[in-house]
Amino acid sequence: YSHIADVNPSVIDITECKDCGSDITEETEGIGYNDDTPNNNTHNNHVTKPKQITRISKKEFITTFPARAHLNIFTPKEATPKLRADVEEHFDNDFVLYYYMDMTTALQMNDHQVNIFNINIDDEMEELGIVNYDLHIKSTKKLIYGIFKPNDEDKKTDKWKWKLSEFKTDDQIVQEYGIENSELPKSSRKTQKFIQALKSNIVIQESLIDDTKWFEIMQIKSLKRNVKMPKITVELSKDMFIKELKRSFSNVGQPLIPIVVNKNRTHWIEWIKIIYIQSQDIYIGISMKMVNNNALEVTSICLDRGDILNKHRLVGLDKSAYIKQLDGFKTSLTEIKFTDNEQNDLEKKIHTLKGQIKSQQDAIIRHKDVIKTVKRENAAMKTQIAYNNHSQHGYNHGQMYNNNDAQPAQQNGVSTGPEIRYNDQLYDTESKQDDEMEDELAQLIDGVIRDNKFSSNLPYKVNIFRTTPIGAKKNIYIEKQFTRFWKNRIHFPKFSDDANMYYWLDYTAAIQMSQGYSKQYTNIATAPGNFLAVINYEMRDTNNNILYGIILIDEAKAKSDEPKKYPYKLCALMTAKEIQSKYGIYPDDLPKRSRKHPDFLRQLVIARSIMKQDINQINWSNLKLFKSQSTTKNDSLKKSVSITQTVMKEYVKVALERMNTSSKKPIPIMVIDKHNNYYGIEWILIVNIIHRNVDVGISFKYDRNRNVFVAKAIYLDKSEIESKHKLIGLKYNYCQNIPDFSLKKFKFKSNKPGAGLTDEDDEAASDISIDLQNEVRRLQQMVDQEQRRSVQLNQQLMNERQHQQQQLLVLQQQNQQYLNNYNNMYAVNHQQQQQPQQQQQQQIQMNMTNYQSSHYNPYSQQRFG
Repeated sequence: YSHIADVNPSVIDITECKDCGSDITEETEGIGYNDDTPNNNTHNNHVTKPKQITRISKKEFITTFPARAHLNIFTPKEATPKLRADVEEHFDNDFVLYYYMDMTTALQMNDHQVNIFNINIDDEMEELGIVNYDLHIKSTKKLIYGIFKPNDEDKKTDKWKWKLSEFKTDDQIVQEYGIENSELPKSSRKTQKFIQALKSNIVIQESLIDDTKWFEIMQIKSLKRNVKMPKITVELSKDMFIKELKRSFSNVGQPLIPIVVNKNRTHWIEWIKIIYIQSQDIYIGISMKMVNNNALEVTSICLDRGDILNKHRLVGLDKSAYIKQLDGFKTSLTEIKFTDNEQNDLEKKIHTLKGQIKSQQDAIIRHKDVIKTVKRENAAMKTQIAYNNHSQHGYNHGQMYNNNDAQPAQQNGVSTGPEIRYNDQLYDTESKQDDEMEDELAQLIDGVIRDNKFSSNLPYKVNIFRTTPIGAKKNIYIEKQFTRFWKNRIHFPKFSDDANMYYWLDYTAAIQMSQGYSKQYTNIATAPGNFLAVINYEMRDTNNNILYGIILIDEAKAKSDEPKKYPYKLCALMTAKEIQSKYGIYPDDLPKRSRKHPDFLRQLVIARSIMKQDINQINWSNLKLFKSQSTTKNDSLKKSVSITQTVMKEYVKVALERMNTSSKKPIPIMVIDKHNNYYGIEWILIVNIIHRNVDVGISFKYDRNRNVFVAKAIYLDKSEIESKHKLIGLKYNYCQNIPDFSLKKFKFKSNKPGAGLTDEDDEAASDISIDLQNEVRRLQQMVDQEQRRSVQLNQQLMNERQHQQQQLLVLQQQNQQYLNNYNNMYAVNHQQQQQPQQQQQQQIQMNMTNYQSSHYNPYSQQRFG
């Protein structure tokens, strides 16, 4: 097998210029080009000005995805049929040619032959890579190279960042890009290692057939390419199979067929022996490879003719003796089942159980759809009630209770009251994609239905990822640009600034490590050093997909003098689908959500609220103090508190009474001890220091076994409480209605008599306090003087009012007298005016009587009388 056939491709025709005798290249339209790409005629160089070409850089092509063209270099659909028509080498169809180009690209990358050139051509930058396909032009036998350039059509993902642009010969590449022949990629099939592998002296011992564990050998099954062939499953015993193998291996007249196998950025030669199973009248192939000490090892049973042919073509040989052996493949096998393999019976049982479980799962899904509908309705009502209560009663209110706990109960002599639940307020509790699928039953069903080939032959190994101490700080480097970029792209939770997001990344990583949920994977071909760690940060993108942190070894830190500090780096946030696409890690192997851990959910339920009995048991001297971690706040504006334990206890009882009467509930926060690998949930009671008009937070840990709350710490800053509260992952922020507070100092002083409520912020504050007291006394004297003056003014005002009332009374009497006089005068005048009128009327009446008497007319009296 020492002969290496020359392979030949292209869509370029080369003829000779009649004028100068040089080669004129006429490129076939559309081969590897867009339709609008103009054809380039190298003969024009005789009459056009030479290009100004400057080399900027040259570096090896490193791929994001596995080393091959697929997912890395996009091949236009129209390129393969036109290329196939113009190359000397024969390919049955376009798909076969594409497979050849894809795998040849992989061989080139494995041999470090693919480089990226950055070139300045006439003041325009060009970036390109070159692949040697070992293909030749029909007419000229010249070797042709594939040129790929950045793919500007799709920049949304890491896939297909490059695009196959054109095909050129070595002369064209020199003229077009100034890349000399010595810099072009060498043939992977003409390397010394490849040639020596084909010259191997293959000796097959009978012990190879007898000692091979045939039940465990991988079977390469038929794919869809053999749709025209009938597909069958063959059953035979192991003894019969070995007998058929020995008969075929004894026929040394048929040469072994060499094939190329590519995996994990390396490739090697394997040898296939064609086996005729006479009892079944079928042909199969047994693939073998050389291992240590030139020994042979069986790697697979090849059932597919097309797969053998494609992998053999990658060798580059052109001998009909190899291809002719495949003519006997008239059927397409899907599987060889050994009748004496106990595993087959187990597989049958598993297959039956899978069918039963699948039907049960379908029924469960139907029932769950009904339950989801009801739950969504109930959730909407609960959410509205919680929101209304939260808005009406202030901070940390609106929790859900069990209806069965409406009546107070007794537990260990303590009145427990209603049970308090926060676990049904976690974000996305009622979402469709999560629902109840993370419970144990759903995980069991998913695990059984999942194809067991994934679980038994995973290409990677999975272990728990844990650092010391746990968490991101001092272990996982997170760049500021990283948080700045992602801060506004996270749908949940919302982060006010970069520091707030870093806090979430740091402590969520600690929770994952504490629970053993964070994972690390080895044998990942696409990851540097074949190592990858993943943390489920439980953040959501705009499509409500969970985002996982991709953590790699920080190579720069590993080479530094202090490799123990920040040995890892958070490189990306990706969804489960993106992780599977890039790294090949299945979603079932990704870390679960820490806030769905059974222990976490259990801690979010407490049997009762904080009571006075718990306050009486506080050991104030053992409480920790948590100050603000921020350096942006002005310390000069912060207050200091000095208080006796007795007064503090009374303040706490007042706060407890206010909380209970207003139906408020304690605020849950997450506490983590990174050095002791511990996490837990504590409960905050907001206490107002009345004489200083400032708040503090008292944290309590609920002891479920004893049904008591144990005080743990005093928080002097609201932001510290709010950050730890956000780590719980609830839908609502129960700290948003708490007034901001941040104390500079808090200390307990003696309970001796005379120790009142007067505070001393520090030693220098005493003089200020005396001055303030003197100022208060001075102001009090001024107030007293003003009060005495006010009394005098009030007395003057009353006297003035009495005087005004007396004057008003006199004026009223005078006015009445004036009114009476006026009435009397009016009556006298009116009487005097009426007397002359009466006398005048009487006189007129007398005159009329006298006139009638002197002028009497009987006729007139009779007629008108």
